[in-house]
Amino acid sequence: MIKSILIAIICLGVLFSVQTVFAEEELPLPEGKNIKEWESISAALVAEKRFSEAIIYLDKILEQEPDNLKALTNKAGLLAQLGNYSKSLSLSNKVLEIDPNRLSALTNKAIALKMLNEYEKSFEVLQKY
Repeated sequence: MIKSILIAIICLGVLFSVQTVFAEEELPLPEGKNIKEWESISAALVAEKRFSEAIIYLDKILEQEPDNLKALTNKAGLLAQLGNYSKSLSLSNKVLEIDPNRLSALTNKAIALKMLNEYEKSFEVLQKY
């Protein structure tokens, strides 16, 4: 009986692994031709929690418009989601140099600082609200 249960668990694990691989293969990344399309594609990928892929499209936007605050802020947030807090902090600071009151950039900065164990600095950023 225990052997049958173990075999069933292993089979289910293999089945789910195979489905995950097929799901990724079935979803090729769309091309997009301009900033508006890249923004839409990026947003759709974020909704699917495909953060690394969403960053690809934000980078395309930033190639065309390096100071695009929306793309910079969104990329900073996604990098934080992926655990790259130092880069998130750097991008948030870049945004805040241009727009010191941008709420989403302040939020991203506070989160990055907190995750980098800079609690006092994070609190100072939050006090700006």
